[in-house]
Amino acid sequence: MRVLIETKDMSKDVWLEYRKKGIGGSDASAVAGVNKYKSPIALYMEKTGVYTPSEPGEAAYWGNTLEDIVAKEFIKRYTNQNIDKFNELGKLPRIQRRNAILMHDDHDFILSNLDRLLFCPIKGKGLIEVKTSSQYLADDWKGEDIPNQYYCQVQHMLAITGFNYAYVAVLI
Repeated sequence: MRVLIETKDMSKDVWLEYRKKGIGGSDASAVAGVNKYKSPIALYMEKTGVYTPSEPGEAAYWGNTLEDIVAKEFIKRYTNQNIDKFNELGKLPRIQRRNAILMHDDHDFILSNLDRLLFCPIKGKGLIEVKTSSQYLADDWKGEDIPNQYYCQVQHMLAITGFNYAYVAVLI
């Protein structure tokens, strides 16, 4: 995994321009044809500058606003579920932001912004992808499976990082 560019103090407009340089995690599901909000053609038009998408809506706003809270709640619950194992090891898991656009080692067009890195004393390094969803979409999250578009996104990010696991934390 390589860093294309650090994003901590980057403006949204500059960040959006860098996103056009490749296929990001949220783009992967559109490429695969499993994104219910964007077709492969729409993605191609965005990447080539033929089409500029409208500003993100209310759902995206709340997803960004609540991301930190959901990530912190995930790590709290994950720690509590496995507290005996962590106490035995004498270490607790922790999460960290990675403010960068990351790039695959061999393929410069495969990019990603990770929501959180997870450092787990049991499993090693992994990642957490944070989602928020409306109650109207709650059925998409029933059981242990996650919606295909997010599964595709996580697989994309695992390919970049080389990590062998990820969690998807969702607030409905």
